[in-house]
Amino acid sequence: GKKKKKSIFRLKKSNFLTFLTGCFPNKNHRPTPKMDAKYNIPTDAADLSKFKDDMMADAKTALAQEWNADGKNDDGSEKRTGTVDKDGLTYYGCKGTLPYTPKQMAEFYADPKFMLGFVEDSTKFEPVKVIDTEAGIEQCHLKTPFIMSNREMISFVLRRWEGETLYNIVRPASVPEFPTNDDFERAFVFNNMKIEPHADGCQITTGNVCDLGGAVPDWLKNQINKLYLTEVNDLRVYIPKYLKEKK
Repeated sequence: GKKKKKSIFRLKKSNFLTFLTGCFPNKNHRPTPKMDAKYNIPTDAADLSKFKDDMMADAKTALAQEWNADGKNDDGSEKRTGTVDKDGLTYYGCKGTLPYTPKQMAEFYADPKFMLGFVEDSTKFEPVKVIDTEAGIEQCHLKTPFIMSNREMISFVLRRWEGETLYNIVRPASVPEFPTNDDFERAFVFNNMKIEPHADGCQITTGNVCDLGGAVPDWLKNQINKLYLTEVNDLRVYIPKYLKEKK
């Protein structure tokens, strides 16, 4: 049958009506100039190096925070709930193992088709600008349900190795080549992933938060962000299908 991908908009039926009333479109919404400036990508080599180092430090801090156990997934991976950020959104993550090495995981994430297949609602997921050997800009389009405006994410992606451990870090990016437009509401992703060697292949630790922007209320953003609790389990199910289709 047709492959079932991971939807960021999967909600329980009990939330259906509140979902409808909380997601009015707001195509005139734009990030403020202050927000844009915060996500500017440095062009100077020294500034860019510091920018990436700060990203690494921020990711390590997020992953090392005091996480609360939130149960386990079907594959035994841990669900983890973290702190609330300054905008009222909660960090969600998980921790578990997969039968793939960090090098294999790096190869998966380097393939644009990997994430396009993993995220059900994505209609576009591709690198659009290479910064250097470990960083670049990615563009993602999400088709949203019901009366919501479709979302666009322009992200700075850093994949950095520390020994045999890979950090896969995603932050919002503001770049001249991709200004906001009337076709999409801009969303902002803060993803932190640590992939380290393990006897089973690799151990993955995540801690993520996504702001869908627009008129979506914070409680609903947090409800959607809970999908990050199952990321390792979802990867365990998805990767074999991805590898089979890639052959």
